[in-house]
Amino acid sequence: MRDRARRGPLAWIGPPVRTVHRAVRRGRAGAARGCRTSALRSGACGRGAEGADDVEGGTVVSGDPSTGTEVRDARREDLPQLLAIYNHWVLTSPATFDIEPLSGEAWERWFEGHRAPDRPVLVAEAAPGGGGRGRLLGGAWLSTWRVRPGFARTAESSIYLHPDAREQGVGRALYSALIARARSLGLHTLIAVITPPNPGSTALHRSLGYERVGMTREVGWKFERWQDSEIWQLMLDRAPRPADRRTGR
Repeated sequence: MRDRARRGPLAWIGPPVRTVHRAVRRGRAGAARGCRTSALRSGACGRGAEGADDVEGGTVVSGDPSTGTEVRDARREDLPQLLAIYNHWVLTSPATFDIEPLSGEAWERWFEGHRAPDRPVLVAEAAPGGGGRGRLLGGAWLSTWRVRPGFARTAESSIYLHPDAREQGVGRALYSALIARARSLGLHTLIAVITPPNPGSTALHRSLGYERVGMTREVGWKFERWQDSEIWQLMLDRAPRPADRRTGR
């Protein structure tokens, strides 16, 4: 089952992401290197809060000459590459608690669930002049933390990088843009979930203002063992309190 899932996406994803699947064949050796944040039970690495351009509904969010990347809103044509990146971590890391690779149809449904303005999906793309235009280096998104209305100002943040794009500043640029978008949306706080041990992701979150606020023990089963989850939280700029629907105050 897992071998079939690994081979399948190659038929329709194309050359830009074949390296992802070559990395998958190396098996679980890379699991500890995957950087996780969350959502969709997601993760990988890199968050930030500085240096992102203002976003007023435009496509391009920011550019980072130092990393040769452009951060922008995801488009439907990005889905095959983004899915290949995500499925790499499904197969190699407890960063996500999906057990089997997702299908293209499932990924389409997931993307439709992120069409609301307050649930953006951003991608990092190799910038013009770098020889890799059109090649995605990673994706980051906001997801619903809890469905009840009182949690509406809280979101879960997630990020996954192409394995070849780690430790190059790409994750930081991408996550910086996501945090800036969250602030522009008036969100109050972001939650990230890290499956330990993941020292790279832990250090990145801490450096960008996230604080470890809790641990849930043995809540996920993957790779024949129980996995813990750490809860990390970033308090965004203080915004006026929303009116209480019961009192109007």
